[in-house]
Amino acid sequence: MTGVLRVLIAQVVIVALIGGFVSVCAQFFVAGIQYFENFRGQKTHLIEIFGFSINFWTAGLIIGAYILVLLVRSVGHMPKWESPADIIYCAQNRQHDMAPKGGLLTIFASFVSLAGGASLGQYGPLVHLGGTLGIAISRWYHSLWLGRDVIIGCGVAAAISAGFNAPIAGIIFAHEAVLRHFSGRALALISIASISASALNRTLFETTDIFEITQSFTVSGEMVAISLIAGVGFGISAIFIIRTFFAVNKIASHSKTAYRWLAGCGLLYLLFLSQTLPEALGLGIGVINNLFSNVETTQMLFILLGAKLSAVVLSATIGFSGGFVGPALFIGAVLGALLAHLAVFLGLSSVTMLLVVSGSAAVAGTVFGAPLAMAILVLELTHSYDLTLAAMLSIVVSSLIFHLFYGHSLFDLQLLARGIDLAKGRIFLELESTKLAALATDDFLSFTPETPSKIVAEKMQESQLTEAYCVAEDGVFLGKISIFEVMDEAQNTAASLADHKCMQLSSAQSMNDAMKIAIDFVGEAIPVIDPQNHQLMGVVSEAELFRAYSSITQKVREIETA
Repeated sequence: MTGVLRVLIAQVVIVALIGGFVSVCAQFFVAGIQYFENFRGQKTHLIEIFGFSINFWTAGLIIGAYILVLLVRSVGHMPKWESPADIIYCAQNRQHDMAPKGGLLTIFASFVSLAGGASLGQYGPLVHLGGTLGIAISRWYHSLWLGRDVIIGCGVAAAISAGFNAPIAGIIFAHEAVLRHFSGRALALISIASISASALNRTLFETTDIFEITQSFTVSGEMVAISLIAGVGFGISAIFIIRTFFAVNKIASHSKTAYRWLAGCGLLYLLFLSQTLPEALGLGIGVINNLFSNVETTQMLFILLGAKLSAVVLSATIGFSGGFVGPALFIGAVLGALLAHLAVFLGLSSVTMLLVVSGSAAVAGTVFGAPLAMAILVLELTHSYDLTLAAMLSIVVSSLIFHLFYGHSLFDLQLLARGIDLAKGRIFLELESTKLAALATDDFLSFTPETPSKIVAEKMQESQLTEAYCVAEDGVFLGKISIFEVMDEAQNTAASLADHKCMQLSSAQSMNDAMKIAIDFVGEAIPVIDPQNHQLMGVVSEAELFRAYSSITQKVREIETA
């Protein structure tokens, strides 16, 4: 009992420290970006180029940030920036690993990008920060029964808690989007990390809510109906946003020439926006709060919507690093404001606050596959039960539309593009990541092609085996020898006894592949071949396959029910 208590205390201390550390890092990250955003807004030094007045600081910062980001990517040998999708995959699959170096470089590149004015968000990098810390710590504390998924969840929850000042939303997001299951142990430890982050955040730093809600709100039947109908529009909009992102990304990845052209045009476009519509760059939290007052014209809202969407897609495609939570909040808020204009035009009462909040939460929650977390986030940011209740209808309807007609979330779609289907579950992912090279054993009998059949028969009888293998001097697999062929006295060498068309498995194949093939297999074992040089790596029996399958499924059940 004493030993268990010590482990429990150690777990609590570790996750509380994770929460505190992530909270401090998040505050410095956010404060640094805010400093540069204020700097860009205050500095208005103009220079004349070809008759045009250009703000030197906004243009210089975005160009400097782009050059530095490309330099970091080149020096760090990063083919692409990591994202929360990689963190989620690590939490879902124990076989997959991520080096902390990639995560740290991605976070640094995100800071540089956002400080320079790229039209991306800060909350995705914060989630990545928490997840990367969780992955690093999970390598050190195996003896404390802290599963890697739980530690990753603690880091992610702490990041959401500190970034939004919303500890409950952090807890829900970690379970809903990252772990994708609820268990007593995970809930307790993640809650400690999230609440620790929030407590330290409020103690050491001055905190403010993202949404500046100054009006009271009372839900009515009319508002419920409006929120429900708006949810359909938000869901369709979320599909359009993600489809646009993947379409532009596909163009960029078509060839190096296409990427260079897109990068050049994209950077020029961002520079153009920095001079003409700076509200479309950066985080845009101030714009969201201004929308509550419904001061923007319909024309301006359409301009903001188009400019922000194009700036986000181009910023992410041409090489900047950052998140999509902030942009999704911004785009959703503008869509909500547009719907509010439509409601007024149709003679309905003003529902601007409801639709702006609902739009932000619905688009963001839909894109990231965390509708429940977004509903809780609305409650923690607005402190209004009625507003949360009405907004939740938009959130769940939008998520349902997206799920039925497109996918679960942006993270899932990013992984699916790499051949990783999270919808198939943890067991499938682990079986897919377990390659036969790790299961093949050298417990088999082999003979060179020239070995006389008499010696083959004697050795097989001594070993009490009904199967052996014909292997060349250089290890190349030639075929399987059956005891029934050995009994045929007409054959006089191992080569003549071998079945050259016998069932084989590649060492690069997964357990999922092997299980499908093994269904029709009859015999002692299946040879495992190196696909590069066709050498015999070992053999795997049906019993070994099912033993490994049972072990993996049992471990996954323990993770999801502990």
